[in-house]
Amino acid sequence: MVAMRSLGPALVSGDLHALWLYIIAPLVGASLGGLAYQFVRGEQPFPTELVGHTVASREEAA
Repeated sequence: MVAMRSLGPALVSGDLHALWLYIIAPLVGASLGGLAYQFVRGEQPFPTELVGHTVASREEAA
């Protein structure tokens, strides 16, 4: 959301030098937050989740 609110004014003004930060920072923050959540909760992802299988695969493994 923040990236889109920053994209319009940046394009109109022509000032694009720091726009990458508004796009990359939320992605990095969400990724780090997800990893921190898994670390704190002690959850380990199933190997099938790492390769992109669906939730049905996880239910079959259980």
